[in-house]
Amino acid sequence: MPAKAKSTRTGRRSAVLTFAALFAASLALYVLTMAPGITARNEGGDAGDFLVAAFKWGVPHPTGYPTYILGLRLFGWVVPIGDEAYTGNLFSAVAAALAVPFVFLAVRAVLGYLPEKAGDRRAAYLLALVSATAFSVSSVFWSQATITEVYALNALFVSVLLWLAIEIRVRLERAESVAAWMTVAALLLGLGLGNHVTIALAAFPVIVWVYWPALRARDWRVAPVFRPAAAMVAGLCVYAYPPIASAREPVLEWGQPHTWEGFKWMITGAIYRNYAFGVEGGRVLQRIVKVFDFLTGQYGYAGLVLGTAGLSVMWSRARGLAIATAASTLGVTVYAVGYSPGDSYVYLIPAFMMFAVWMGVGAASMAASLAQIARGTRRVWLHARERFILPAVALAAFAAGPAWILPAHFHSQDLSQDREAADYAANALETAGQGGVIFADGTQLFSLWYQTYIAAPELDVLIVSTSLLRFDWYWEDIRRQAPDRVPETPPVSYLDRLIAIASFNEGGAAVFLTHDDKFYSPRFTLEEDGGLFRATGLVAVGG
Repeated sequence: MPAKAKSTRTGRRSAVLTFAALFAASLALYVLTMAPGITARNEGGDAGDFLVAAFKWGVPHPTGYPTYILGLRLFGWVVPIGDEAYTGNLFSAVAAALAVPFVFLAVRAVLGYLPEKAGDRRAAYLLALVSATAFSVSSVFWSQATITEVYALNALFVSVLLWLAIEIRVRLERAESVAAWMTVAALLLGLGLGNHVTIALAAFPVIVWVYWPALRARDWRVAPVFRPAAAMVAGLCVYAYPPIASAREPVLEWGQPHTWEGFKWMITGAIYRNYAFGVEGGRVLQRIVKVFDFLTGQYGYAGLVLGTAGLSVMWSRARGLAIATAASTLGVTVYAVGYSPGDSYVYLIPAFMMFAVWMGVGAASMAASLAQIARGTRRVWLHARERFILPAVALAAFAAGPAWILPAHFHSQDLSQDREAADYAANALETAGQGGVIFADGTQLFSLWYQTYIAAPELDVLIVSTSLLRFDWYWEDIRRQAPDRVPETPPVSYLDRLIAIASFNEGGAAVFLTHDDKFYSPRFTLEEDGGLFRATGLVAVGG
């Protein structure tokens, strides 16, 4: 076998082994710290909504997240371990663990793409490994690997697409065929948009970078678009799921998307429209400072310096790629800063991923600089080992980052003993009793949905969302599920609807609220009972 072919084969084998090792180590860490069931920690309050939608063939809150719902249901079939809540958490752990080795491949590809190689191949390999490891234990990404949420799967899509983009651009520059690569990337982008639409913010600048030489030369033969466009449409076909599922009248279907108005309401996220760029001007600066704090919290100040240096190196050696990754980071960051809910920091995961790539480039550049210094020294012993000693020092300094981050984040990310949300939901249904009614909202709502639709359906407790009562479609859904506890005709106002359901059950099913809200005090007497508040002494509206 020729030496070059043998080297290539050995390199591929090493990459495969490293990929498997990174996946296994990351998965072990995430499973070890994973929540055993539903949880409200790490912004995991949506878990019950996703789990009911996935395992009851329903439709969760906008934008419907069809890729995630179908993926979670398929995962539950393939990996039947534990109950549905455990399965949802395990799905995130597997998706996150797969994203880590693709970050390794992306950093390795970036280091290989730079026209001036930073250090030798082995150093680049090890630095890519450390970069991926640092990302795997960054707190925000880790937090989403242990709960039922869409962001671990979103990170997987971003990491794969970033790696594919670099490989496609390299092949385009070599005038090699890229049609198959582009088709796969486009299919994954379509599926990724079915998981979380913010992937477009991270992907679009990189797509422009990939196509830029062909766009600039107006050479459409070099950048075929028909098959990738068809593949992307095929991926987007997952959005056929919500109307199909809704037409079957599941127990959970936000907006009734089998109708055109309902589908448009769901896919545009109309209910959350005011959240986008809804941060008041005075809080924008505070949000920006918080983003900086989050960044230093992921990798420390040393990581911040390395990442900034890496972007500078890319700017001088591969400006187009530097602009693309910076634009992706900026787009995601601007959206996260402007999105008003406090959990918007989870949108920053793709930005932290890009920063991990920059860190790898910065560390490689530092290793190469140290090697250059060694070449000029008069100390023979150092000069003879310049390819090893000083780059090894740089690698050791960089590797110290993940070694410090892991124990620093472990305690805060360990959810293995967290049963608070699960215990609350179970106790609440026991308190409500057979056929009871609970008005709920906030973090408790989705946990109670999971408990009543999946964990304990035999109790037949009706969970009514106070925030959704204003929608006619929601009234129709709960009326269809419990005609004995919901009157046929809905009143006009939200408060009248709540009173109407409570009145309809007076003397029959017990009625509870999850919050002792003063807003209801003129209408009810609320008595604390087992973590809930029993509604008694109903006063009619206007009374």
